[in-house]
Amino acid sequence: MATYLQSLVQRLKQHSKSLADTAGFIEIPWAFIDDTGTRVTYIFRRQGDILVSRQGDVTRGNWEYLPQIQSLLIQAQGKAHIYNQALLLDSSIMVLRKDDTEELFALANPAKIADLDILGYLESFEQKAVSSAGKNILLRIYETKDGKKIRLISKTDSGLFSVAALGSTVLDEKSQLVLSDGRYKIKDPEYFIDVKGGKIVNVAEDNEAFISSILAIIGLMIFAIILLSIIP
Repeated sequence: MATYLQSLVQRLKQHSKSLADTAGFIEIPWAFIDDTGTRVTYIFRRQGDILVSRQGDVTRGNWEYLPQIQSLLIQAQGKAHIYNQALLLDSSIMVLRKDDTEELFALANPAKIADLDILGYLESFEQKAVSSAGKNILLRIYETKDGKKIRLISKTDSGLFSVAALGSTVLDEKSQLVLSDGRYKIKDPEYFIDVKGGKIVNVAEDNEAFISSILAIIGLMIFAIILLSIIP
């Protein structure tokens, strides 16, 4: 779940508001389910204090926006942490990343997401964002020569192997994270794709495969000629 959430956050970050706009998260009940299955609610108050409610038991803490690093300093329940901005989505979802780690702290506004299904909400948001931009999410999976399966999020329905694929996002199907930078050799049909920043920057035919096919055809033609020459 953590890996998939990281992938969704990465793909939706262009829709995020900034923590600098504190109106996007103050005075909103942000809730999550802790490891014991208990709902915990955080309320960031305008004065800089924070209320933490767990089954009606409330503790107080403090929060502060640190503009130098675009992060929140949160002091609550006897601990202090710095959280970087990961995703702040239309007063419904707030995902914070613990400073210098990949650990995410995800909260939902129960007034908008009653069941606190953060992953479900983000998936639905992505589908709507893609549709409204006139794009299609292609469900077909491609396989590389080394056995890696990749998924394409494309601007058109033309698939992976065309100029229209340039700029499209490609994901590792197993981890659901964007592909690392590099060149990938696709198995069927045989193409190369160059990926940078999780997006396709170049698509090229696999000339080695093409040359091999031509050589194979030439070999068959020579064999046929030789065979015909020795048949009386």
